Amino acid sequence: MIKTLSESAAFNVLLDAAVDGIIVIGTDGAIAIINHAAEKLFGYSRAELLGNNVSCLMPSPDREMHDNYLQNYLNTGEPKIIGIGRKTVAMRKDGSLFPMYLSVGHIADSGKSGFVGIIRDLTEHEHAEDEIRQLRDRLNHVARISMLGEMATGIAHEINQPLTAIATYAQASQRILKSGGGDVDELLQALEKIDEQAQRASSVITGVRKLARQGAADYQSQDAYALIHDVVALAKSYAHENRLEIDVELLAVDPAPVVRVDLIQTQQVLLNLINNAIESMQEFERQQREQGVVDGDSKAARVKVTANINTEQQAFLAISVCDQGVGVKPELQDQIFDAFFSTKPQGIGMGLSICQSIIEAQGGEISYAPNQEHGSIFTITLPLALDRVKL
Repeated sequence: MIKTLSESAAFNVLLDAAVDGIIVIGTDGAIAIINHAAEKLFGYSRAELLGNNVSCLMPSPDREMHDNYLQNYLNTGEPKIIGIGRKTVAMRKDGSLFPMYLSVGHIADSGKSGFVGIIRDLTEHEHAEDEIRQLRDRLNHVARISMLGEMATGIAHEINQPLTAIATYAQASQRILKSGGGDVDELLQALEKIDEQAQRASSVITGVRKLARQGAADYQSQDAYALIHDVVALAKSYAHENRLEIDVELLAVDPAPVVRVDLIQTQQVLLNLINNAIESMQEFERQQREQGVVDGDSKAARVKVTANINTEQQAFLAISVCDQGVGVKPELQDQIFDAFFSTKPQGIGMGLSICQSIIEAQGGEISYAPNQEHGSIFTITLPLALDRVKL
């Protein structure tokens, strides 16, 4: 004959079988019930916790404010976490902290009231997320180095120009000094030109070094227009090497729009899109030559970078890179952001996939649309800091 458990015994078995920590408290915050998983999670025995205020499991400032939270809910009925759940931090017996997801429910039975909390330890989950972030950062770094390698000839040319100018002005200065009768103003002008060209070379090197360095994502408020101009300045050397120009059209606002992004990673995305546009236009030109078509309009050989603000729903900055290259075949457009998919013969198919992960991690989106006649329009949208935008 099978004997049935009493309700209380069955309840205790259910509690201790649960993988998540479960704690029941009264309206005064005192712990009334705790399961085995919670004992193990916090490092306390059941006897140590029963009757104590649950705030002993919380770090400051929640520890000091917890009783006020309970009383506020009992007085107003307005939940801050009850019935909602949230990610927070708890404290073990040894004082160490760990991340958890806390779900709280209100218990009301025969005039008695209390609360039940279900605690899920997020430590392993966060470790896994950290590993994914580190892998993504390393992949971003490899992509940046690869991209700079492709641009090496253009960058070298961009640096060589000011170095050649510096040598020319230095030689002219030497001649003035050796002649013994040189004009001081003429010498000062030559020295000013040397300084100007040295700063130009330095700015190119600084841009390359920033993109080449590896580090974790660092989200900060950034002047969006300054970000765009810095990237275009670096990309122009690659464009000029391929006999192309880059036009920039930015919506006039004061002050300039501000976005909260990782500067280096966002520059990486924009530079990648511009480089893709340049390569697409070079491929289109090659196909035209093979077909015997000659386009005499030099103005067509341009990449356009635009920025506009949309405030209809959530305010965001839309940055578009438009080209008149070969474009993407309609049947392939749904795949271009997939990992390992590439329209380039030698491509590994990670550039746009990485761009998408970077932009989405910053709360934005990236999209593709065909240009009117031929070519592509890639657009990234990033949320704006509204208090820094004056429309």
